[in-house]
Amino acid sequence: MNHIEIDSFSTYIPRNNLPTKTSSRGTEKEFVEAFRKIYLSRQKKHGICGKELAISGFGIADLIYANVSRSKQSPKVSEITAFEMKLNNWKKAINQTYRYSYFADRAIAVVPPGYFPTDNKTLKALKTMGIGLWIFNKEASTIHKLITPKKSRARLLSAREKACAAITLHLQD
Repeated sequence: MNHIEIDSFSTYIPRNNLPTKTSSRGTEKEFVEAFRKIYLSRQKKHGICGKELAISGFGIADLIYANVSRSKQSPKVSEITAFEMKLNNWKKAINQTYRYSYFADRAIAVVPPGYFPTDNKTLKALKTMGIGLWIFNKEASTIHKLITPKKSRARLLSAREKACAAITLHLQD
């Protein structure tokens, strides 16, 4: 399938302000890139994939995938999925993923195996929040979709419109 890939939507990366020694930038960046490759290889719909989509007030999604119409004159975004990857601090991953649900139609946290508590109480809370949880094993190149939220509309229409505008801007290049 032919996908449009954007290296980065954002020109400002807050992580660049951290000292190199305390930043887990390299390992998390590798995790995101490995997930991106596997995820895209399994996509059947035409879409755009990009890293670091920043929507003011709602954070910077590590990765987004948007289904788009094939019309070259006026392509339209039909669905946005935002991913937050974390190698540690799973609570922060959930908070960030929930914020993305304001501009994305689906928001999913992606973590390595054995990293996230998968007890029934925690999983039920995620379902209630309407966010997903996928386990990505980088070494085995496998994605276990523990919770995948149903397609819905973003929680805030104006935030979704900003996300769509940022995405379609890159389609016109």
